[in-house]
Amino acid sequence: MEKAQSLKSLQTLEAKQKILSAALKLFNELGSDCVTTHDIAEAAQISPGNLYYHFANKQAIIRELFYQIDIFSVNQWWQKNPLHREVRFSDFMQFYFGSVKKYRFFFHEFSSLLSQDKILAREWRSIYERLFTVMREALQGWVKQGLIRNFKSQKDADIFIETIWIIATYSQVHFEARGEKSNQAKSKFEKCMANFLYPYHTEKGQRVIELYL
Repeated sequence: MEKAQSLKSLQTLEAKQKILSAALKLFNELGSDCVTTHDIAEAAQISPGNLYYHFANKQAIIRELFYQIDIFSVNQWWQKNPLHREVRFSDFMQFYFGSVKKYRFFFHEFSSLLSQDKILAREWRSIYERLFTVMREALQGWVKQGLIRNFKSQKDADIFIETIWIIATYSQVHFEARGEKSNQAKSKFEKCMANFLYPYHTEKGQRVIELYL
């Protein structure tokens, strides 16, 4: 009996992940507004009924994808924390930019997604508030490591953190609105972020950014 339940649970997880993978690909390519649950079911090679067994609607799928975004995970931030000596600053940059690239539809549609789904908006605010404390500690760690210049006050450090999130959330939308193709917009986003970060870094930190780019 336990073996049968375990197998069913595994099959359920596999089916859900198949749906999420198909949805992510479609959302990134077409935008979530242009994708229906039937499109997702077809891409996942399952019936619409099977999809609705796992997810009530498209918003539920988007919420689940949101929970998978690494840079919105407190645990992931702790793992990339500078307190861990084996974690390099370049690893963190890959972690950050990699998440934005993998789930680019979310950052591209950030404002509209939150306005359309009050549950998602509430979840994002809750997670962001918890993350802010972790981000403060990470920033302090990079200052101690000599990668980032010291800030005059905690208020200045908080503004720095907030600005990074604003750039990450809206810069790609800005470049695409100017007529840039998706790949060009992603490249410009990374350069825009790196250029913003550069003067806040010490010479040691700037070398890391140069190597990443």
